[in-house]
Amino acid sequence: MKRVRLLILLVAALGGALFAKNRLGRPHIEVSGKPVPNARVQSIFSAEQLGILENSRKAILFLIRPENYENLSQAQQYFKERMPARRPLRGLFHGYPVLEKVELTDTRKNTLTQAFFDGIANGEGYKCYSPGYAVRFQQGHKTVDVVICFDCEIFQIWPDPERRELPISASARPVFDALLQDAGIRVSWD
Repeated sequence: MKRVRLLILLVAALGGALFAKNRLGRPHIEVSGKPVPNARVQSIFSAEQLGILENSRKAILFLIRPENYENLSQAQQYFKERMPARRPLRGLFHGYPVLEKVELTDTRKNTLTQAFFDGIANGEGYKCYSPGYAVRFQQGHKTVDVVICFDCEIFQIWPDPERRELPISASARPVFDALLQDAGIRVSWD
């Protein structure tokens, strides 16, 4: 009888750990160690860029609108005329209007980076491009920026003189959404 109770307690404890939820009721997503790039990631980024992605101490995750503008006042005028009730823009990121942003450090930054790497490993990419997310990885004064469209499964890198459109799987999107939501940001493009 003691063995049965012990087994039940063990199963309950393991089940609780496997299905732990964070304070918002979503699955707990965290990577405790350093992100590990796969072969595809290593073939896309330069050694310097890869070093920044792996070793940066912080990343800024942006929720962006897919339209591209020359300047912020042009974007603000467009939204003022067509969507007056929407939340205010927080600037432009490589020409894309920023709706929200959150700074990630340590474990959360590593979680984002690993999801990004895993998404690249499984991405196929399609020929549309309507990005909704962007990330700036920072290491000192050096940065690597990526702008991502999970609907089209394509991302772009800055700096990249070729302006390549590279494949990424939408499987990384739930991690990006959860990190934004954990910061109290509503994931919506209006």
